[in-house]
Order: sequence, then C-alpha cells, then structure tokens
Amino acid sequence: MQTEQVLRRNQLYGGGQAAAVRCPRSSARLATKQAVMRYASSIVGCLTRSWTPAVERAGFKLFPVNAVHAAPRGTPSPCGPMDKDTVAFYCDDDRGIYLDWTQYIAKSAGSQESSRVAVEYTMAHEYGHHLQATSGMSSAYDDRFFAAKSETARVAESRRNELQASCFAAAFFGANQKTLQVYGERLEDYEYHAFSGDDADAPATERGYGSPKTNRTWARAAFKAEGPGACNTWAAPAKKVS
Repeated sequence: MQTEQVLRRNQLYGGGQAAAVRCPRSSARLATKQAVMRYASSIVGCLTRSWTPAVERAGFKLFPVNAVHAAPRGTPSPCGPMDKDTVAFYCDDDRGIYLDWTQYIAKSAGSQESSRVAVEYTMAHEYGHHLQATSGMSSAYDDRFFAAKSETARVAESRRNELQASCFAAAFFGANQKTLQVYGERLEDYEYHAFSGDDADAPATERGYGSPKTNRTWARAAFKAEGPGACNTWAAPAKKVS
C-alpha cells in the first residue's frame, strides 16, 4: 500500500506550477563536445531554478543534479554503462545525468536550433527522473517493476515511469515557453521529441516509452498545466498509458 500511495498520491502532484525563469538562449554552435556539454549543464541549472519552488511547496528538498557527464557509448556509471541504444540516462546512485554528446553535434548552421531543442528536451526528460527520485517515486517504481510477474508487465511499468518523466518535461516547457521561445519551428521540434516516444515503432507489448498518441496526450496536458499535477501516470487506466 505504501508503494501505491507514493506513486498515486504523491505530494509532488500538489506542488503547483513550475516557475518561469531566465533560461539560457545560447547562440554558440553545438559543434564540439565542450559546447554540447556546456549547453546541457546550463539547461539543468535552469531546470533546477524552475522546479525548486514547486518541489519545496510539496514538502521535498530538491538537491541539485550532481553533474552532467559526457558519456559516449561504453562509458561506465554506478548505474551501468552507456549502451548503443541510449542517448542519455539519469542515475539515482550519484544523482548524475549521463549524456552521449556525440548524438547532439550539429555541423551545419541550419541544424543548430534543432540540436539545441534536442539537448533541452533530453535534459528536461532526464530531470523528470530526478524529480521522481526526489519525491520517492523512483524507489516505489522499482518495487513495482521487480514485483511484476512477466516481461509484458515490466514493460507496462516502465512505460508509466517514462511517460511521467516526459510529462514533467512538458510541464517545464509550458512554464518556460516564453523564455525558451517554444514557438514556431522550435515548438515543432519540441513536439517531435515530446510526441514520438523513443521506441514508437516497437510492438505495443514491448514499447517502454508509450505510443506517439499517448505521449501527445500527456505532453499537451502538462504543457498547458505547467506543473506536475497533470502527470499522475500511476493512477491512469492502462489504455491511457499504452
């Protein structure tokens, strides 16, 4: 019962909206490792400033992410190595975000803005996992995941977890639409990342990130709400987290 309470009735849902803060709008070309990592770290700082008021209103202490680590394929971490199918992950053990910076290099001038949006969205999603850890939901998710009786059931638990992290990301972008200029082509790029899901082409029983339709539904609701109250994927019926 405690696990269900932490996930379904977490105090974070009542923390209110994320704050609109001054987020960096770098014009630096993301053509080097240093440029990508610098921009990723600056976005994490923005995420911390934006989320701190809501998290503290909910009664939690938001510790900062310890570091954004440059992590190309094979890089070790306390949570395991960066594998070939992953571009980034959050590690509870050291409160670190591991980023395969090679996937975000933009050589041409025309691809710079899309690469910046990709970095912003990736950091916001991984920060969503940081919020889950801060509020106790990560540990409760682990309990449900390892108690699942089949691979299909474990994938379903993973899907609720990942959809929630993406939903938190959407709430952040909604609250900071003006400062990050999430309009026009930038909004289209954001929606591409928010709505696609990382394994959208996989069969439904193997899809750990949700269908494009499901991602779209949660992202749009959170973008409008600008807060975590729209992101209770754990209380949603299965058809809404497919």
